[in-house]
Amino acid sequence: MCLLFLFLLRTHWLLNVRDNWHADNDFFVSWMRIQDGLSGLRGWQWIFIIEGIPTIVMCIVAFFVLPDFPAKAKFLTPAERDLTMKRLQVDAGPANETEFSWEQFWAAFKDWKVYLHMAIGFFHAIPYAALGLSIPSIVEGFNFE
Repeated sequence: MCLLFLFLLRTHWLLNVRDNWHADNDFFVSWMRIQDGLSGLRGWQWIFIIEGIPTIVMCIVAFFVLPDFPAKAKFLTPAERDLTMKRLQVDAGPANETEFSWEQFWAAFKDWKVYLHMAIGFFHAIPYAALGLSIPSIVEGFNFE
């Protein structure tokens, strides 16, 4: 039961981080919209530029810094590389097999964790989407001018 609680807590935290990270940018976005007209660019264009430049820079850095595979990681000692590769082989399990297995196919439908994960996703996505789609209509009903 404790493991189930930890799984649900982790999933809840991950879903909230994924959906609410934009809220932290509200102040920044509001400030950038004030810059409307600066250097002949609209506020939304500044948002794309300011948020896009760090993304592009980090992509270039990651391309050259991150290793392709743990076996090629220079920051790991040879013992750590070997241990990591062994763990990957064990963790892959049946994924290393080249033949299709109906037994593995049906095992996914018999695993209760698949249905739990599906239910968490469903009960999280439906209210989130419903709220996002209905808020504009609700705000419009306030008749702000």
